[in-house]
Amino acid sequence: MAPVTSATYVAESEVFYKDGITWLKKTGKPFTGVVIARYENDGVFYKLSYQDGVRKGDWYIKVNRRATEEGTYIDCDPDLVAFIKKETGSDSCTLNLWREAWREGFNNFVTLEIKSHVVFDDDTFFLIYTKYLKKYKGRYAQIIIYDGNLTSRVARSFP
Repeated sequence: MAPVTSATYVAESEVFYKDGITWLKKTGKPFTGVVIARYENDGVFYKLSYQDGVRKGDWYIKVNRRATEEGTYIDCDPDLVAFIKKETGSDSCTLNLWREAWREGFNNFVTLEIKSHVVFDDDTFFLIYTKYLKKYKGRYAQIIIYDGNLTSRVARSFP
């Protein structure tokens, strides 16, 4: 797991999400630590790690005590950050290396999340995939551009 400056574990009800940042309710500051949630009625449990309000480190989702999705949020390559800043003016980028359980086993994914109001054309999406994401060897790659609330987003997937 990526280093976290405190071993703080909190329930999902103790944080709130605003503008793409996770905040601790009792302090009003960006959260560093681990958020956990348990939904006994449907057997779902998840854990997400944060640093300064941004997802970073290990996470997983379990259904009926079996991992169905798990991964790690890592820093974007500095060249990718520079490219995104040049194209959108935003330096907000998160890279998620994860895997999901399917009938035939686990499939690997790489997901790039960019906080921006600028949407790329198809050539730029493909350039990002070939130059920056393909090296992670995920079976599938996704690029998601969102407005900070994850409600308005544009996504492109690559085989």
